[in-house]
Amino acid sequence: MCPRNPRPDLAAPLEGMGIKMNIENMVKSSRCVQCGMCSFVCPVKAVSMVFNKKRGFYFPRVSRSLCVDCGKCCKYCPAFHNDKKNTLMGSYENLLLAHSNNMHIRRGSTSGGVINELIRYLIEKKIVKAAIVTAASPYSPVLAEPVVINENNIHELLERPRDFASRYVSVPVLSKLREVKKYKGRIAVVGTPCQINALSMEGIYPMEVIKIGIACSGGMSCQATEQYKRYMHLPKAAMYYRGEGWPGKNSLKSKESVLEFPHQGSLFERMFTSQIFKNPACRHCHDQFAENADISFCDFWNRAEMNSEKDGNSCVIIRNQLMLPIFQGAVEEKRIDIVRSLREEEVIETQMQVLKMKKGNMHENLKFKIFMHLIDIIFRFKLYRIFRFRIYQKFCSFYGRLCSESEIDLAED
Repeated sequence: MCPRNPRPDLAAPLEGMGIKMNIENMVKSSRCVQCGMCSFVCPVKAVSMVFNKKRGFYFPRVSRSLCVDCGKCCKYCPAFHNDKKNTLMGSYENLLLAHSNNMHIRRGSTSGGVINELIRYLIEKKIVKAAIVTAASPYSPVLAEPVVINENNIHELLERPRDFASRYVSVPVLSKLREVKKYKGRIAVVGTPCQINALSMEGIYPMEVIKIGIACSGGMSCQATEQYKRYMHLPKAAMYYRGEGWPGKNSLKSKESVLEFPHQGSLFERMFTSQIFKNPACRHCHDQFAENADISFCDFWNRAEMNSEKDGNSCVIIRNQLMLPIFQGAVEEKRIDIVRSLREEEVIETQMQVLKMKKGNMHENLKFKIFMHLIDIIFRFKLYRIFRFRIYQKFCSFYGRLCSESEIDLAED
């Protein structure tokens, strides 16, 4: 296991919360975000990501016989580096609304297909050797897995864009870093804010990484998907969460039938928003837009956009000088089309409810603490099995009111 105090500067605040410097204790204290970084940095391969069927998440497991007490699993855990920044979306060079010019990609992806297009552009132009992304998998217990895309299988992004669209489950993406060490050159990683933050720590990786961040309101247990399939009496169907236009459809596909509903306002969307299936560790996250990424993406939940757009657009946050010419190159080759520039205020407005949870004072609210305790009990004892749409709607409404009452104060201590 990790030494009690390998880095006092990191240990002090955690010990104040009763957390010992042990990566397995991050799971016990509900702080693990299942990013997979600990399994990569362990020099003796003593840490592995193991699926917990009861909870529907991957968690790290330490082999006591292999562990040499080096402390790296703790040192590079993003949960130990979770300071709240005095900004809502981080620094950036440009804000754009854009989409892929390939309609198959645009409609099959989550929102505009720009990430899909960008990954293919990076590999085809040999800007990166490979990219780690998340894809649908009938063999994974969470129905998704991290995969490495290179010049040999890049065609899969073009042929099956919906398999690479949003997966509403938590996947240990960074556990794939060990596999891509063999590539001599730059790689790309598509990850959530916590995964991007883990990649951003100094000395963690020997090669250059282009960090492509995706906005995230919280990791999701695969129990939500399994319960949804039970509701629909299609327990063995493949689940597609978004795609087929924008905002997309929840689709269950089996050999016998296809069952689809618009994502917005659907039962699955209500299950997601109710917070019942979210990873408790995500309540401690202060980053919505992957502020440490080189380029970030999010849904543009703008009222006018939602009323008029059917094919999908991506909100693109280009964060540094590295990505400006790369993105412009994809635009000049007519692979990506820019719809218009965006203002920071309108992007923030589309994500305000999540920002209030992550950046606001909601956690100090007694009603919030009681609400979270209640949903923890519901999840632990699987009481959600008796819930239907109306009950999930009540949870969503109450959570929405809690968010509206929250205030954001970005002043530094």
